[in-house]
Amino acid sequence: MHIVFIAPRYHTNQHYWVKALRDAGHTVSFWVRKRAGAEEHALCTPRVVEPEDDGAPAGAGVGRTGGSRALSGVRSADARGGQAGPGKRRRSKRRRRWSSDAFRALLADEKPNAVVIRNPAEPFSRAAFAPVRESGARVVLYSQGPLFRREPLLRRLASARLQRRMGGAPWITPVRGDRRPPAEHEPANRYFVPFVMEPDRQAEAAIDERPFCPGGVRRVLMVAKYMPRKNHLLLVRALHALAGRFEISLELVGGGGRSEYERAREEVAAYVREHRLDWVTLRPPMPYARLQEHMRGFDLFVLPSRNEAVGVSLLEAMGKGLPVVCSSTTGARDYVEDRGNGRIFESDSLDDLRLTLEELLAGPERLREMGRRSLELVRTVHSPEAFLRRFLPLIEG
Repeated sequence: MHIVFIAPRYHTNQHYWVKALRDAGHTVSFWVRKRAGAEEHALCTPRVVEPEDDGAPAGAGVGRTGGSRALSGVRSADARGGQAGPGKRRRSKRRRRWSSDAFRALLADEKPNAVVIRNPAEPFSRAAFAPVRESGARVVLYSQGPLFRREPLLRRLASARLQRRMGGAPWITPVRGDRRPPAEHEPANRYFVPFVMEPDRQAEAAIDERPFCPGGVRRVLMVAKYMPRKNHLLLVRALHALAGRFEISLELVGGGGRSEYERAREEVAAYVREHRLDWVTLRPPMPYARLQEHMRGFDLFVLPSRNEAVGVSLLEAMGKGLPVVCSSTTGARDYVEDRGNGRIFESDSLDDLRLTLEELLAGPERLREMGRRSLELVRTVHSPEAFLRRFLPLIEG
C-alpha cells in the first residue's frame, strides 16, 4: 500500500511511524509545508509544497492548473538542505496560500491508496481536502490534541465539520488526554494511536549489567529546544536544590535559532554561571544517530515541559532503558506509568519536581527497575506491531 502523509513538516516523531510502515512493506511519502534542520530524513525525504502569493501573476509559485505547472510549485528537500529546483523563488511579503492544484498534481503523480492529513484546520492541510477526496484515496485526519478533553462547543463543532468535509474520515491522535468520559460522550470516530518506539538492542542487552549512577554520580538528561514552556530552568533549579545531597551531572541538549529561543537559553546559562553549577552542561543539538548513542550514558531522563502535546524524546529515552519524568500537563504523561517506568510531577511546581527527583535519585537500583519497565512498555504498548494493529484498519477501510 502507498501511504502519503500531508503535514506542516516532517517531525522526528513521525520517523518511527514511517519506519514501522516501511518495515511492513508499505510505501510512504511525505508532502510538507516546510522542513527544519533537526529533522531525520534517513527513511523519507519530504517533498516541500511551495505556496503562492495572493495577487501574484498567474503562473507564479504554485501553478493554477494541473500537471507540470502545478508540480512546479513542489520541490524535494534533499538531505543537504538544498533549495534548488523550479519551485525556488524570492520570498514575498504578501499573504501566501497553497493551491489545491499542486496537491492534484502530486496525487496524479504518486497515486496513493491512503492519505493522512495532519493538523487539518491549517490552510496548508485544508488545501489538500478537495483533491484528496476527488482522488478516491482512503483518508485519515491526524492531530496531536488530546483525544479526551473538555472543549468549547464551537471548537468541537469545527472539528466535526472538518471530519464531515472529508466524508466522516477517522481522526487519530497520539495523546489520550484527560480521564475517559462516559461512553455516550466519547468523541465519534476518533482514536488513540500512540507513537512507536523500538528498544535499543545494546541498551536492552546491558540493562542488567550496566551500572546506574557509576561512582555515585546521578546522570540526568533533558533533550528539548529552548522555549519557555519547555521549563529547562525549572529542572536546573530543582537539581540545584539537591546538589548538596547527591553528586549530579545534568546535560541539556537542545538548540534555538529564533530570538525567543536564544533568550530562554541565555536565561538558563546565566543561572548556571551565577551559581557556578559546573555539573550542568549545555550541549547544542546533535545529529539523530549520535543522539541515540549519547542517550545510553544516562540514568534518568526528565521532560519538565508544560502544556505540550507530546515529546518523542521521552519515548526515545524509554527505548534506551531509562526511567522518565514528565509534568502533568504534557501529552507525554500517556507514556509514563507513575511509579512504574517513571514519575509524573505537578506541572510548573518546583517543589513537586524537587521531591520527585529526590525520591528517584536516592535509589540507583530503583532506577534500573524503572528502566526495565520502560523497555517492557516499548516492546509491547509502543511496538511497531501494536501501532500497525491500530493504524492499518483505519486506512484499509
